[in-house]
Amino acid sequence: MEKFIQFVDGLKTRGCLKFTGALCAYSLIDSLCGGERIRYILIWQMLVLCGCIPTRRR
Repeated sequence: MEKFIQFVDGLKTRGCLKFTGALCAYSLIDSLCGGERIRYILIWQMLVLCGCIPTRRR
């Protein structure tokens, strides 16, 4: 059971990091192309929410 919990915890961390990286890359490319396909304030709100998600401390 402990290994499963560690797996899920690692999966959550990797998912958040990949989401953050993809969102930053998308916003950079979108701003360089001159478009604003999504509002940048939404990007910053999503990044702040990802940072506020509590992580389990051991």
